[in-house]
Amino acid sequence: MNYTHAQLPERVQTRLNQFGLIFDELSGYLQRAVIWDSGFAIDLFDNFVATKTSANRTMAEISIAKSDVDATGCTATPCVQPNVFVFYHTEICTGNQMLSVVKCVLAEFKLKGNKVSMWASGGDYTGAPAMHAVGHVWTDPKSGVNNSVRAIHTQDIEQTASWSECLKDAYGTMVIPCYPQGMEPTSTDITWADPPFGNLVTQWLTENSMLKAQQQKPQSTGNEETSNTSSTTLTVAVSSYCYSLFP
Repeated sequence: MNYTHAQLPERVQTRLNQFGLIFDELSGYLQRAVIWDSGFAIDLFDNFVATKTSANRTMAEISIAKSDVDATGCTATPCVQPNVFVFYHTEICTGNQMLSVVKCVLAEFKLKGNKVSMWASGGDYTGAPAMHAVGHVWTDPKSGVNNSVRAIHTQDIEQTASWSECLKDAYGTMVIPCYPQGMEPTSTDITWADPPFGNLVTQWLTENSMLKAQQQKPQSTGNEETSNTSSTTLTVAVSSYCYSLFP
């Protein structure tokens, strides 16, 4: 990712500093994972966008199941990916319907017009996912009601089908809808806060910190083999980390 350590949000910098790690030295997967897991998306102009969650949810717990989308009365269109996996994306759905089931709030960011869905369940699980913050703003042509939803997309919107179609021989995207900042419900029963850090990324950072420390001092052959085996096992487990967050 084209960011230096100093350009990261303070929360991400502090987290990495605690492990003695520099962002520029991390793998691309881990860079994405630590930004996401620390509660940030990236808008279409490459700016970081903070995410708040409710009920002490981690970022791994903010996706919306299709059953929840169905319960709102929204309609979802099925599409088939090249791997024969069927995914769905919303077609007919109001902003209020979608916001009734979301679990996150996105801070304000610069919007860019689009015609893509505000919820979807697809994705290429073998690739590195994006984490784009996208604004969905429209006026219902029948009711005249203005709608405003924010969402996190794991695919560039230029590569994404519009809300009313399926692309041939193409992968879909995972889309997680959120409240726009200022529209989230507030009550004594609901608290919106920075998401707690997830265990998987914390383990991944710990592993990288240990490897970095070992590389800075002489090691015996046996220790190196043990360390490399541990690293390989963990890397395999989290190589598709961001998608594993979205059951």
